[in-house]
Amino acid sequence: MTDPVLDRTAETSAGPVRYTVVGEGAPLILVHGTPTSAFLWRHVVRELAPFHRVHVYDLPGYGQSAQFADQDVSIGMQGRVLAELVDHWGLDRPLIAGHDIGGTIVLRAHLIEGVDVAGLALLDTLGVRPRGGGRWGTGLSRHVRLNDFAAFAGLPDFAQRGILRDYIASAMHRPAAPEVLERYMAPWLGEQGRAAFYRQMRQLDECYTDELELRYAALDRPVRLIWGEEDTWLNRVDHAERLHAAIPGSELVYLPGAGHFTPEDAPGATARAMRGFFGTLPDGG
Repeated sequence: MTDPVLDRTAETSAGPVRYTVVGEGAPLILVHGTPTSAFLWRHVVRELAPFHRVHVYDLPGYGQSAQFADQDVSIGMQGRVLAELVDHWGLDRPLIAGHDIGGTIVLRAHLIEGVDVAGLALLDTLGVRPRGGGRWGTGLSRHVRLNDFAAFAGLPDFAQRGILRDYIASAMHRPAAPEVLERYMAPWLGEQGRAAFYRQMRQLDECYTDELELRYAALDRPVRLIWGEEDTWLNRVDHAERLHAAIPGSELVYLPGAGHFTPEDAPGATARAMRGFFGTLPDGG
């Protein structure tokens, strides 16, 4: 259970970002979502690094990156930060993969911030409103967005632990070992971590996907959607199939036995689905 060692720092519009670069080959950026960190990619990185130069980082406000009061960690800002990182790394048309809102961030970096890409892999990505046009998000995130921030940020750690444990476990189809859950929870504990957890939830907003939906028809780069068959956070009918239909020419691949956290539930299958798409492993290999 080794974390990626984020041994470098980049200054961005949303504060210092911790990252690392490993491997050789075509450049590939991995973007995690909420409520995770680069830890989500730990097994996938190991499988991709022999074939790609992998750039992995913690979003501002998450994991080992900076967390501070009044920080803008919105999806819009995260798209801008990703564009800044691509410039910082000096990359030209990289491959990019994003999970959950990480996929949304990737789409915004390309379609709104103007980052050119060779291809996009979108894993269990928040890209459209549910059928009927309602609000997206989990029950917890919708509840936090509708209620007082201070009441949540002031929770004692024992209550925060209980919320986090059940919340994170609900994103996995396979039960996680206690030490794995602890690692996912760690950045969101303590006074600073609790505030950061509810800050990022409060800043989730449908405007960021509504703006994208208007631009999908113009998306002309290769896109593969990779989805856990058992994803209950962003289900097949409301999200996977509708995003697939919205993006011209996109592929949709389901991973059996995986929930929302596909890189956690099925890291080998996730890496193979990505390598098959990115050209370092034939599909079915």
